[in-house]
Amino acid sequence: MNARRRLFFSPRTGITLTSLFNYWRRERRQTCVQTRATAPCLSQPTMAALTSYIIYPSTVPTFLNRTIKTNKGLTALHIAAWNGHVDSLNRLLLAGAPPDLQTQDKNTPLSLAAHGNHPDIIDVLLPLGCDVNNADRDLDTSLHYAAYNGMSETVEKLILCGADPNARNRVNTTPLWNAVYYNRQDVVKQLLLANVDMEVASVGIDQHAQSDLVHYLYDQPMSPLLVSVKRNLPHLALLLVAAGYDIFKEQWLVRQEFPDSLTSNNELLSLLSHSILNPPSLLKVCRTFIRRHLGRNVTKTMRTLEIPTTLKNYLTLNDLMN
Repeated sequence: MNARRRLFFSPRTGITLTSLFNYWRRERRQTCVQTRATAPCLSQPTMAALTSYIIYPSTVPTFLNRTIKTNKGLTALHIAAWNGHVDSLNRLLLAGAPPDLQTQDKNTPLSLAAHGNHPDIIDVLLPLGCDVNNADRDLDTSLHYAAYNGMSETVEKLILCGADPNARNRVNTTPLWNAVYYNRQDVVKQLLLANVDMEVASVGIDQHAQSDLVHYLYDQPMSPLLVSVKRNLPHLALLLVAAGYDIFKEQWLVRQEFPDSLTSNNELLSLLSHSILNPPSLLKVCRTFIRRHLGRNVTKTMRTLEIPTTLKNYLTLNDLMN
């Protein structure tokens, strides 16, 4: 094997760099879910740099010093995070790769890992002080992505690290809205414990749409409660109502214009009809007032108060979650 071929050959894998580049060239027009655009086109020298750490790990620092990016602003660290390559991510970080660099679409490795459903990547990045509230071009945050992927443990960690559970993207979608639409019950519970605003309506964005264009899920804004009813998710509708959802903001309920999907669920229909025709109990009114007054500090404040455990659990929704 001549010297030039040895330069682009990995004895460990039997892969030549030329074959890697040719594969990339064939696949580069495939749609990239993360950017809703075609996969970034790399020049051969850039491809060589980004793949060299796979073939020759010792070459990582060489190309990191140049912070090489694709035409979408993706670095090797972004690509590793998006694809869930923990070992590669750790090597890149040890070699000095910036952990919180933005792409042209304002994505960071943390948000790409959340979008790609890679909790192990997020566990590596969170201790590095990455911005948990970074918003991309659509104003989606890592919490938005973790919510729609159903990453309940990650959602809890992001909130503990300061992520805003009430963050809204450019069409008013909240993490709770995403969790309801995609039927992520455990995430819904986590967000309700964080005392989020429940009644925020949105048209929603299809995060998996494979297109440059943004695909909206509805023509008109829908509230989380209406979404749960239309998508035939009575368990989530019941959970929202039990957590203190303000059903009097739902004009379709006030006018009793029930969707077809609701008429087939007698239990939920009965509950909503009764709730809209009868005032809430004083106990529920007090809980709603206290939770809205305390906001995100409700759980922390309840821990310091010398009140019965049963009452604490009621005010923090722990009784409901269990």
